[in-house]
Amino acid sequence: MSHMVHLPVIPFLHMVNLPEGIETIEKEAFFGNGKLLYINLPMTITEIGESAFANCENLKEINLNEAKNIDDYAFTNTALSNISIPKKTKYIGEYAFANIPSLAEVTIEENTSIYEDDEAAIIDQYAFSNTGINSIIVPAQYDSVGYCAFQNCNNLITFTLIDSQKNYKSQHIDSAAFMACDSLQDIYLPVTIESFEGFETENMNYTIHSSNQDVINWCQQNKIAIEE
Repeated sequence: MSHMVHLPVIPFLHMVNLPEGIETIEKEAFFGNGKLLYINLPMTITEIGESAFANCENLKEINLNEAKNIDDYAFTNTALSNISIPKKTKYIGEYAFANIPSLAEVTIEENTSIYEDDEAAIIDQYAFSNTGINSIIVPAQYDSVGYCAFQNCNNLITFTLIDSQKNYKSQHIDSAAFMACDSLQDIYLPVTIESFEGFETENMNYTIHSSNQDVINWCQQNKIAIEE
């Protein structure tokens, strides 16, 4: 017997506490609810559907609990100031947290059990674009950071991708991941980074910290500061 529960579209609620047993927030369930300020998800939640909270322009707080999938556009155009991504999350979708200038703090929990799990996690394209993030650490369970994932994050100063060597996974960051991040100063990349294509260099003044030889070679060729 399935415990999957799909919510209908729910308009114009201010504060919502969803009961235990709900596993999925349906696509566009709260879309455009300009009055929604706060929502508490149950521990049973596994998926937040596409555009589920998109354009909830006054949504300031949400607890993601055990969500494994945060689908495309799930929280775009909200008023979140901070968010904690659960360690069990496997997918942060396209534009999932995009266009939230108030979003300054993002914490992604490390999943130590990933070393026994073949399925890695993904940050998809534009996931955090146009946000106010100033620093972010991406844990080892993530093997892909997509195209323009942090585009126009003008407050972003430091980006760190944790080494996945213990779980023998290679990691990839798209070359346009930091497009127009004009304040970026330090990028920390692990030895497990692969298919390194470099990053945007125009109007950028950052230092890359890495012992990966492909990264070192690219930095030397493009006159980018490198520290091992």
